[in-house]
Amino acid sequence: MTPEGIDSKALKNSRAVVLHTTPFNSYPSGVTVTATKKHEYLSWAARRNGWIVEDNYASELTISAKPEESLFMLSGGQNVIYVNTFTHTIAPSMRMGYMVLPESLLSRFQEKLGFYACTVPVFEQYVLCELLRRGDYERHLNRVRRRLRKAQG
Repeated sequence: MTPEGIDSKALKNSRAVVLHTTPFNSYPSGVTVTATKKHEYLSWAARRNGWIVEDNYASELTISAKPEESLFMLSGGQNVIYVNTFTHTIAPSMRMGYMVLPESLLSRFQEKLGFYACTVPVFEQYVLCELLRRGDYERHLNRVRRRLRKAQG
């Protein structure tokens, strides 16, 4: 690990075909990777026909005016699996996560894992759906960001 992210030489020399990364405020280092490093990760995955699992657990809480672009967005949804939770943005007790898959993986996911039952109570799913649908979640995030900016500066 370097101050910019995963060591380029180590990544290149690895035999891995899957990279798990937390590009925003990575734990425990606190590193947020640069746009250049994000493109390096994407090129690495493309050359190897590999995958990136992007765990962006705190990205919504950035205090910068412009939100960080995710690897998933930069890849056009090609070879990045995006995972996140609502634990940091709503409440630690909100044990609800989500995964955004590239379209090319949807049928395989359904075939291999689609039979699992969701363990999140239906009521919590409904409430979250309403927060998202009405725009309340986005307004909540904006309030939290404003408070964080004010506290920092």
